[in-house]
Amino acid sequence: MAWWLGFSPLRVLWAGTDAVIVFFVLSGLVLALPWVSGRPPSWRSYYGKRIVRLYLPVVAAVGLAVVLIASVDRTADRPVSFWLAMFHPSTVHPGQVLDDLALIRGANFTNTALWSLQWEVVFSITLPLWIGLARRADTRLRPFVVATIAAIALGASMTSRTGHALMYLPMFVLGVLMAFHRTQVAAGGARLRRAVGRHDALVVLGAATALVVLPKLNEAFGVLVDPVAPAITVVQVLAVVLAAVLLVAAAWTTPAVVAWLERPTCQWLGSRSYALYLVHEPIVVAVAFAVGGRPSPAVLLFAALPAALVTAEVFYRTVERPSIALASACGRAAGRPRTRDAERPAHRAGRSR
Repeated sequence: MAWWLGFSPLRVLWAGTDAVIVFFVLSGLVLALPWVSGRPPSWRSYYGKRIVRLYLPVVAAVGLAVVLIASVDRTADRPVSFWLAMFHPSTVHPGQVLDDLALIRGANFTNTALWSLQWEVVFSITLPLWIGLARRADTRLRPFVVATIAAIALGASMTSRTGHALMYLPMFVLGVLMAFHRTQVAAGGARLRRAVGRHDALVVLGAATALVVLPKLNEAFGVLVDPVAPAITVVQVLAVVLAAVLLVAAAWTTPAVVAWLERPTCQWLGSRSYALYLVHEPIVVAVAFAVGGRPSPAVLLFAALPAALVTAEVFYRTVERPSIALASACGRAAGRPRTRDAERPAHRAGRSR
C-alpha cells in the first residue's frame, strides 16, 4: 500500500509538499494581480490587511494545537511511528510556541504544517521587491525566468536555510510573473486547446501527474543513483514546480478546469483551505496518539479526516471569517492618509485663495 500511495499516480492525492508548491505559485499570482490591474492598494494598506489575515488565524490554530497536546497522552512508552516520535514530543515549551506564532524561523512541534507558512510570510513581507523585479523583467522575461528556475535548482541542491529560501521564494516569483504576463499565459492555453481540442484539461492534469510521479520512480526502484543525491532532488523539485505552474495556468485559463473548480464542493474546499491547512495536523496527530501511535489508514480516513473537515468548518466560521473582515478593516484604516497629510492640501488651498 505504501508503494502504491508513494510512487503510483495515487501519489497526487496526498503529496502534501507538492500541493504546497502549487499554493506557492498560486499565492504569488494572486498577490500580484492588484498591481497588474492598475488599481493597487497603498503599501500601508496592503501590510495592514495582510499581517492580520495571516497571523490572527495562526494564533487560534496554535492555541488549538496546545490544547490538544495537553489533552491527549503522548508518552513514549508505547510504539509510535518515527514521524510521531521524532516531531511530536509529549511536552512543548513556551519558546517553541512563540516560534510557531512568529512564523519566521519555521515550525516547531505544536503544528509542523506551519513550516510552509514561514515562506508565505517572508514573501508577503518582501512583495514590493518582487513586484519591482517583475516590472523590470517585462522586456527580459526569458532570462528572468531562467534565473528564477536556476535559483530554485541551486536551492534544491542545498540543505541549509539559505538553500530553502533560494528554493521556495522563487516559486512565488513564478506566480508573480504569470500575473504580469497573463496574455502569454492565456495564449498558451488557447494553443493547447487548438492542439488537443476539448481534452486539454485531461492533457494538463495527465502531464502534471506524470511530472509529480515519474521523477520519484528512481527512488522507488533504486536505479541510476542514490535517490537522495542532489541531482535527483533537483530534478524532482523542478518537475513538481513545472507541474504546479501547469495546474495554476489551467485553473486560470482552461474552461473545463475552471468549470470543475467552480462546483460547490470545490468552492467549499477552496474557501476553507486555509482553515483546513491550519487545523488538520494537530487533529491527525491527536487521533494517532489516541489509538496507540500507529493508526491504520482506516482510522485516519474515517476518524481523522472527518474530524479535520468539521473542525475546519467551525474554525472558518468562528475564527477565519471574522479575521478576514478585521483584516479588511485594518487595511482600510492603514491606507487612509494621515490627518496631517489630509489637511495639507486644504491648508495650501486656503493660502492660495
